[in-house]
Amino acid sequence: MSKKKRLSFLLDEEDTTSGNVQVDDDSFFNPVNKTNKIRYRCEQTNSTHSDKSIIFHANIKKEYLVEFLKKEKNIVFNSVLEDYVYSSEPKHFEIAMDAFRDLEYWKENISLQLNENGKIKQILNLNNLSDSWIKFKTKVLPDTDFFQELKKANKNAAKDIIDNGDIEFKNEKNLIKTLDKNVFYNILLDSYLIDLDHKTKITTLTFISQIFQKVKVKLEISETTIKEDNDFIYKRKVGTLIRDTLDNEELIRQYNLFYKPMIQYNFTEYNYIYRQSYRIDKKTGYITEGKAVFSEQIKNNYEFITEFNLKQVKI
Repeated sequence: MSKKKRLSFLLDEEDTTSGNVQVDDDSFFNPVNKTNKIRYRCEQTNSTHSDKSIIFHANIKKEYLVEFLKKEKNIVFNSVLEDYVYSSEPKHFEIAMDAFRDLEYWKENISLQLNENGKIKQILNLNNLSDSWIKFKTKVLPDTDFFQELKKANKNAAKDIIDNGDIEFKNEKNLIKTLDKNVFYNILLDSYLIDLDHKTKITTLTFISQIFQKVKVKLEISETTIKEDNDFIYKRKVGTLIRDTLDNEELIRQYNLFYKPMIQYNFTEYNYIYRQSYRIDKKTGYITEGKAVFSEQIKNNYEFITEFNLKQVKI
């Protein structure tokens, strides 16, 4: 089966194809088997569009080796980032990505306990992650060209990086919030791990806008089962913007202040698109392929787009 057909279910509701992935039983969680490892490869593209022109583009590829361990009623999830490849346009953004490369590996060597919804309840190796941050901020970051140039140009901005890292790594709740924003963990760690039922589930999600300062965005998330065959269950999450929680006058004020001088066109309409789709192996209970698309936009004027693809590969 072609890659195009295998991925077509992700955003196409009319798709009726099915596929088979050859898997090794020993690669998955099994209560009587101590080898519970799965390997995933992910690709994420972030782009910023202004008046339909791309002004920023970054591509990030990662490979993870993960492990699900059942301990009584709890699931423990272990993850190691094994490969990390990135590129960006404009190229100068890669300087910052180079500076934080070591930290990216260290902070994604992680052990988590999941709650009754399949989400992160506790970081079991929090002390190790805190130690890694201390090592990074004292011995690695100060020697990077990026940080040295930043200190010369803007000492306050350099200090903010350290202060924000301290806040994130010294507080478990803050670090969990950071991990929840990571699309990989957001897709992979979810309620399907606890209960593979077929009911439609409605939840809400609140987060801070990327376009506007200190503006909270609230979505209603509907999770449905698209279809099921002998081998897989196909699920989708669709988010709908709850508009009555937004202060439209504040959006217009900030747009006129930050964006209109550059774009010139008047404020149009704010919207947020949220889509996740994934395929779950019925035998193992784990995701084999997934896709997400998030788009925050001022219609026709300004837009942040994140596209994410996940697939299981051989150990």
